[in-house]
Amino acid sequence: MRPIKITIEGINSFISPQTIDFTAVGSDNLFCISGSTGSGKTTILDSLILALYNKTEGARGNLCEYVNLRCETGKISFDFELDGVNYNTTRVIKKKKTAPGSFVLTNLDSGMPVCEGDEAYEFLKKKIGLDAKEFTKVVVLQQGEFARFLKSKDNERNDLMSKLFSLDKYKDLHHKINKVLAIITTKVTELDGKITDLEFINDESVRALETDLLKIKTAGDDIARLLEKSQIEKAELERKKSEWEKSTALLSEINGLEIELNKVFLSASKSQEKEKEIVALELEQKTAETERESLLVSCAKQAELLEKASELEKKEKDFNIKKDGLEKAKSELGKLKEVIESLKAEIEKTQNEIVCVKNLPDLAFFSFNGDNDAVVLAHRIDEMCRKKIELKKTVESAKTEFDDIKNNAKIKRAEWAEFTKKDGELSLIVERAKTTLDAIKMQYEQAQVDNAVASINGVLKQGDRCPVCNGVITKLSKIDGIDLARLKQSVTTAENEYETARSNKEKSERNITLTLAQISSMEELRVAIERRYESVFAEFKALNDILTEKAQDGARTFVSLCEKVGKTQTELAKLEREFEQKLTIIGLDEKNLIERERELVVEREKLGGFKRNEMEKLLSNARMRINEIEKNRGLVEQKRKEYDEGVKKIETAKIETEGKLKAKKEMYMPADKVEQSQIDECVKLERELSAKNGELRQRLGELATQIAVQKKELEKKKELLRRKSSLKSEMDKYTDLAKLFRGDEFRNFVISEYVRKITVGASKELSVLTGGKYTLTYENGEFFVYDFLAGNEKRNCKTLSGGETFLASLALAIAISSELSKSRNFDFFFIDEGFGTLSPDALDMVTSALQMLAKDTL
Repeated sequence: MRPIKITIEGINSFISPQTIDFTAVGSDNLFCISGSTGSGKTTILDSLILALYNKTEGARGNLCEYVNLRCETGKISFDFELDGVNYNTTRVIKKKKTAPGSFVLTNLDSGMPVCEGDEAYEFLKKKIGLDAKEFTKVVVLQQGEFARFLKSKDNERNDLMSKLFSLDKYKDLHHKINKVLAIITTKVTELDGKITDLEFINDESVRALETDLLKIKTAGDDIARLLEKSQIEKAELERKKSEWEKSTALLSEINGLEIELNKVFLSASKSQEKEKEIVALELEQKTAETERESLLVSCAKQAELLEKASELEKKEKDFNIKKDGLEKAKSELGKLKEVIESLKAEIEKTQNEIVCVKNLPDLAFFSFNGDNDAVVLAHRIDEMCRKKIELKKTVESAKTEFDDIKNNAKIKRAEWAEFTKKDGELSLIVERAKTTLDAIKMQYEQAQVDNAVASINGVLKQGDRCPVCNGVITKLSKIDGIDLARLKQSVTTAENEYETARSNKEKSERNITLTLAQISSMEELRVAIERRYESVFAEFKALNDILTEKAQDGARTFVSLCEKVGKTQTELAKLEREFEQKLTIIGLDEKNLIERERELVVEREKLGGFKRNEMEKLLSNARMRINEIEKNRGLVEQKRKEYDEGVKKIETAKIETEGKLKAKKEMYMPADKVEQSQIDECVKLERELSAKNGELRQRLGELATQIAVQKKELEKKKELLRRKSSLKSEMDKYTDLAKLFRGDEFRNFVISEYVRKITVGASKELSVLTGGKYTLTYENGEFFVYDFLAGNEKRNCKTLSGGETFLASLALAIAISSELSKSRNFDFFFIDEGFGTLSPDALDMVTSALQMLAKDTL
C-alpha cells in the first residue's frame, strides 16, 4: 500500500481545502511535516486513518468534534495504491451527531464506485489486512510510543507486549487450569461418595439372593397343586347345590301360576255385568246428538248477526277518532302559520344588522363582494391571527438568541484576555528555561572535554608527542576529575523543565487561536440574528396595526349574523313546504269523512231493532249445552274402549298363563339337597392355601426385584469405578499443569521470547540506520546499546541522548511493525515525532538514519 494524495477540508484547523501530494517527494522517498503547535500536523495523520477506517482506537474526542467550529461539514478525499490498483475514498463528516455522514470507495483506474458505507469500511479492512488499532502500530507510529517502550519498567513493557501481540491469553492460564482441576476434583469426590454408598453390593450377595429365590419357587409350586384340587371339589359341590335350588324354585313357580289362572277366570265373569251398563249409556247419547244438530243451526244465525253489529260499531269508533284527528290537525296548522310569520320578521331584522357591521371602519381592510363574504372573512382573520402568533414567537426567540450570543461573546472575550495575559507570562518562562538549558548543556560539553584531557594527562609526560596534533609536549596542566553524572542529571532536569514550559506555551497558543475563532463566529451570528429580529419585528408591527380587537370582534359579529340569516332562511323554507303539504292533506281527509258518515247511517238502518245483550245470552246457553253433549260422547266412547281392551287382556292372560304352567311342569325334575356347610369347608381351605400362595408369590416378587436392583447397582458401581479411574488420570495431569503455570511466569516467559526475537531485528535495523555504529541487546529486563566506535562500550538505553533514543526507538518500532505485519507489505511509514528539541548533531544523525530508511520505503 502507498499513499498518493490527500485533500482535507473543514477538519480541525483546515477550513478551506488543503492538499498534500505524497508523489511530490520524488526519488528521495522522504518528507517532513513541520509547523507551529496547533497548525494541524497530527490532523493529517488523523485524516489519513479516518479516510480508511470507520472508528479509530484512541480517537481524540467524538467523531463530530473533528469538524471545524466555523463549518457544518468536514470532508476528506484520499488517493492511494493498493495491490496494484489505484483507489479513492471520500468521507463526509457532519457536525451534528444526528446527521448521517457518508463514505464512498472508488476505483480510480476504472472510474467506477466499488462500494460505500459499512461495506466499504469492511472491504478496506480485509484488503489492508489490519484493523484500525493494528494500523496505528504497524504503519502510523504514534508519538513517543516506542521511546516509552524502550525505557519502561519490566511490568509496563510486559503489559504493552501483551497488548500488541494479544498475549493476554497466557496471563491467566493458571486460573483456567485450576478451574478445570477444581471441577475434576469435585467430580472425583462425588464419585467416591457414590461408590461408598454401594460398598456392600457385590457378586456374592447377588448369588445368595438367587438361591433363596429358587427355594421359595419350589414351595410355591406345591401349594399351587393343593389349591387346584380344593377348587375342583368346591366347584362340584356348588354345581349340585345349584341344581337343587333350581328344582325347588321351579316347583314354587308352578304353584304360583295355578293361583294366577284362577284369578283370570274370576275377572272374565265380572266383565259380562259391566257390558249391560255401557249399552244403556250409548242409547241415551244418541238422543242428545239429535238435540246438538238443532242447536248448531240456531247458533250460526245468531253469531252472524252479532258479527255484523261488531263490525259496524268498530267502523263508527274509527270514524270518530279520525274526526277528532282532523280538528287537531287544523289547530296545529294555525300555529305553524304563526311561526312562519315570526321567522320572516327575524330575517329582516338580522339583514339590517349585517349592513351596519359592513360599514364599520375597523373592517375597511376587507372588500365585501357577495354571498361568500362570511367564509372568506373568517378564513382571512384566522390566517392573520396564526401569522401574528408565529411572528411574535419568532421575535421573542430572536431576542433571546441575540441576548444569549451577546453574553457568550462577552464571556469569550474575557477568556481571550486571560489567555493572552497568561501567554505572555509563559513566553518569558520558555525563554528563561531555554537559556538555562543552553548554559547547562555548554557546561556539560566542556566538562566532557576537560574530563578527557584529564584522562590523557594521566598517561603522558613532557617530551611525548600529542595524539591529536603530533607536537612535542613541553608542559602539562593539572586538571581535577569532574562529576559528569551530576552534570548530566542537571541537563536532564533542565530539558524536562524546558519541555514542560514549551508544552504549556503551545497549549496556551491553541487556546488563544480557538477562542478568537469562536469570538469571530459568535460576532457573525450576532449580526445575522439582529438583522432577522428587525425584519420580523417590522412585519409583526404592521400586522398588529391591522388586526385590532375591534376588527376581530366585528368580523366575528359579521360571520355570526350571516350564519344566523342562513339558518333562519333554511328553517323558513322547510316550514313553508310543511304548511302546504299539511293543508292539502287536511282537505282530502275532510272530504273522505263526509262520505264515510253517509255509509255508516245506511248500515245502521239495515240492522233494525237489534238487542245485543239478549242475543248474546241465548247464544251462550246454546253453546254450553253443545259442549256438554260433546263431553258426554267422549266419556261413553272411553268406557266402551276400556271394556273392550279389558276383555282382550283377560283372554290374552288366560292363554299365556296356561302356556307357562304347561312349560314349567315339563321342566321340573327332582334333585338331592346339598348343605352350605360342605361348601364353606372347601372355601375355608381354599382361602388358607391362597393366602399361603400369595405370601410366597409376594416374597418371590420382592426377591426378584431385589436381585434386579442389586444387579443394576452392581453394574453402576463398576461404571463409577471406571469413571473414577479415568478422572483420576486427568486430575493428575492438571495437577502437574497447575504447578507449571503458577502465577504469570509462563506469560512473562513468552513475552521475553517475543522481546528477544524483536530485539534481534531491531539491532539489525539500528546497525543499518547508524552505519554500524550501534547495536541493540536485551538483558535482564533492560535494553542496552553497544557503541562499536567506542570499543563496543555497553550503555543502558535510559542514558541515551535525544537523537540516540530516537534512533533506538525507530529501530524497535520497525522491528515490532515487521513482526505484527508478517507477510503484509506496506511501502510507507508515518512517524509522529517532534525534532524541535534535538541538538544539531542529533538532528543530523536522525536525518541520516531516515534517509537510509527511505531508500525503499516512503
